[in-house]
Amino acid sequence: MKRLLIISLMLLTFGSAWAQDSNTGKSEQEVTIFDILAKNTMNSGTVIIEQSDALKNAVTHHVVSNGRRRVSGYRVRIFFDNSQNARAKSQSVASSFSSMYPKIAVYRTYDNPFFKVSVGDFRTRADAQMFADQIRGVFPSVFLVKETINAQ
Repeated sequence: MKRLLIISLMLLTFGSAWAQDSNTGKSEQEVTIFDILAKNTMNSGTVIIEQSDALKNAVTHHVVSNGRRRVSGYRVRIFFDNSQNARAKSQSVASSFSSMYPKIAVYRTYDNPFFKVSVGDFRTRADAQMFADQIRGVFPSVFLVKETINAQ
């Protein structure tokens, strides 16, 4: 039972790691489920969490130790070319994308003879497809690729 509770809290913490809390001043990755539950919002009650520091430390350790884990997922390929000026074009496309979407990771690779620019780390095909549809007007030759991504 204890193990189930710890795993549940870890999953909740991992899922809430991207939330941002303007009241605590913490960055997106520092906000935990404990911060969200303790937050008093309008028209809702207050949750008081009584727990040992060992549990909070275990959850924090789990999130930190798995933060750099790589898993199977999807990226959106926005550039794929092998012309003579493909290197310069790929750099231009990567820079252009970074300025439009600064919070989304850009991966520029060379796989002989192609220069490629892929963006994002999406766990599901549906998430990647939604983002691809969103940027299709600016980057017309987008398509999805299944790759090993950085877990977030």
